[in-house]
Amino acid sequence: MNETIQLYPGTRSELFALYGKVSLALNGLSGLSLAQSTLAVLQEKYPTNDLTQLASVLVSVGTRPSQGQRGSAKKSPHGEPVNGEQLPNTYSLSQNYPNPFNPSTRIEYSIPKDGHVLLGVFDILGRQVAVLESGVKPAGSHSVTFDASGLASGVYLYRLEVDRFTIVREMLVVK
Repeated sequence: MNETIQLYPGTRSELFALYGKVSLALNGLSGLSLAQSTLAVLQEKYPTNDLTQLASVLVSVGTRPSQGQRGSAKKSPHGEPVNGEQLPNTYSLSQNYPNPFNPSTRIEYSIPKDGHVLLGVFDILGRQVAVLESGVKPAGSHSVTFDASGLASGVYLYRLEVDRFTIVREMLVVK
C-alpha cells in the first residue's frame, strides 16, 4: 500500500491505497492514530472525494474498531460450557449478507459475555438512520435483519457497541 502511494501520487491508485490504509488501521491492524494521520493526508490531497468523506465518517463513528474472531475454547464468561453450546471468546461483527442488498440484509454479531448492546445504522454523513438493537443481550451469537426499504441507495455504516468495545462495518443499499 505504501509503495502504491509513493509510486502513483495524485492518481486514483493513491486515493484507493490511502482509503485502504485508513480502513485497515481502523480494523485493528495499525491503530487509530495511523487512521487519523492517513485521513489528514486524504483530506489534504482529495478534500471533495467521496472516499475521503467515507474515511472521515469511519474515523469519527468508530473508535479503533477491531474485528474479533471466534475462539476455539468456547466457554461461558465463568469458564463453563453453556448447554453444550459454543460461545465466542471475543467480540465480533460480521459483514452483512447479502451486500450489496435491496431491501433487506442480515447482520450477525457475537459477544463473549452479557452486556448492553447498541447496534445502529448511519448514513455517509454520520447521521443515525436506524437502531437495530438496544439493550442487554446474553453472551453468544446474535442475528438481526435490517430493512432499508425507506432509505436511498448508497453506502451506510453499521456500528456495534458493547460496553467499551466498538466496531464499524460498511454496507451498500442498491435500489
